[in-house]
Amino acid sequence: MRDMGWTPVDVLTNASVFRPMLIVTEIWKSTGYGAIIYLAALANINQELYEAAIDGAGRWRQMWNVTLPGVRDVFEVGNSAAFAVGKWWRAQVGRVEGGGGTERSGSSTSC
Repeated sequence: MRDMGWTPVDVLTNASVFRPMLIVTEIWKSTGYGAIIYLAALANINQELYEAAIDGAGRWRQMWNVTLPGVRDVFEVGNSAAFAVGKWWRAQVGRVEGGGGTERSGSSTSC
């Protein structure tokens, strides 16, 4: 980095870089899992529903009336899990940063 004229940044001790770096890496890590799960949900939708919708529905109507209801359950479970993991993750980041997280000192956050 110094050869290119950049100043080195200590990611682990610089608080203004640490949290954004953790957020970016967590999003990058979880994107692949979410993509596989949603692609599996899309593949699980009955193709006969699309064939029946071709007669009177355009692409947008197919998306709203066939695709979204077909993946709604997966979407709800995925969002619930993401919320729970996000809450746990915030508490862990708070502990690493020295703030004790969002939990009170007497409670447990183990999963």
